[in-house]
Amino acid sequence: MESVEIIRAFGEKLGIELELDNANSCSFQADDVVVTITALSEIDQIVISGDLGTPPAEQLEHLYKLMLEANHNYSSTFGATLSLDSNNGHFALFKVLPCKALDAEIFYKEMESFISICDTWYKVIRNYRSMVSDNPDKKMEEIFDPSSFIPV
Repeated sequence: MESVEIIRAFGEKLGIELELDNANSCSFQADDVVVTITALSEIDQIVISGDLGTPPAEQLEHLYKLMLEANHNYSSTFGATLSLDSNNGHFALFKVLPCKALDAEIFYKEMESFISICDTWYKVIRNYRSMVSDNPDKKMEEIFDPSSFIPV
């Protein structure tokens, strides 16, 4: 299947219209996360991304460390990559999928998994903010255990 067909079939299964714009992208809201799907037809790939929101100002270095550790061997990202979007300053999760390995059902399962991990990381970031403000004198390692949020 071609990328456009795969994306349209996904939208139909969700009951929403996913029409690609001039940049070959479309977006939709999945719980608290905006998910964007981009068709890279020239290289037969689909890129999916999730906007995880703005980084907290407090203890940011520790959160970066957690995210880098999660990216290592994709241990807590299920094949996706956590990053900082320089365009808007938000954290984001990205995954590239080759179309030759996809059909409508496989793409649906990939999206389901991707949205789940986006939701998990969105909660980690949101809860991270409150944990820092509620426990200003404690070290992050004492109040934050990423394994309690991220299924490994």
